[in-house]
Amino acid sequence: MKKDEAIFNKGLTLLEQNSVPEALACFEQAVRLNPQRSEYFLELGATYQKVGELAKSLDCFQKGVALNPQEPILQYNLGLTYSYTGDNQRAKIHLSKAIEINPNFGAAYNNLGAVLHKLGDLAEAIRVYEAGIHVDPSNPKSFNNLGLSQMKMGDVEKAAACYLRAIQMDRTYAEPYYNLGLLLMKLDLEKAKENFLQAVRYDPMKYQAHTNLSAIYYRQGELETAFEHAKKALAINPNFMPARTNYDTIKKELGR
Repeated sequence: MKKDEAIFNKGLTLLEQNSVPEALACFEQAVRLNPQRSEYFLELGATYQKVGELAKSLDCFQKGVALNPQEPILQYNLGLTYSYTGDNQRAKIHLSKAIEINPNFGAAYNNLGAVLHKLGDLAEAIRVYEAGIHVDPSNPKSFNNLGLSQMKMGDVEKAAACYLRAIQMDRTYAEPYYNLGLLLMKLDLEKAKENFLQAVRYDPMKYQAHTNLSAIYYRQGELETAFEHAKKALAINPNFMPARTNYDTIKKELGR
């Protein structure tokens, strides 16, 4: 075994042991020893992402794709990283390429759909999500995201059905509870509250759900409970103005 391969394999072992800084050092050394191996750039880019080095991660995936443009995982990671930087047009190109190379790449469909949603191409986002669900019908995130695009298109019934399907698939997945709660805010306040409560049960850091719960409890006259949820929202995100507004309003009414 060549020296670069031995060091790379050591990095993989360290990564499995969650020794991320040590693994990163190994991958960096492997790339220096042999900069012609695309899989080295793939692992190095993914590890840079783990430590928050997005620019270095992007550079690695670009170099990996240049070496091996027909590797769908590299195209996928490059597209995903572009989406993290807000460059959704480039993200679209590389996620589409990943699907072109591997039409059974379920995660690529889901992330391409999310990019298209951000770009405002809702009809195409829906088409891509549905294609992804056909490829991988077991991913609740695809149903949740499809629901978001359906909701944005104004199709409330289809959106609700997607959220419910996502919940049915994973009872501990907070996002579809939250999204269903938003959908129900003007239709059934009590059911909206139930869904927001489930959202914070499975994701206690979901400050938007705490904020909506504070608004619902306030409207129902339960000021103490409303105040507690507003406090929780602000503790998580002190800069979230809807939570601040709820907090100040309820605090004043409670005479505190």
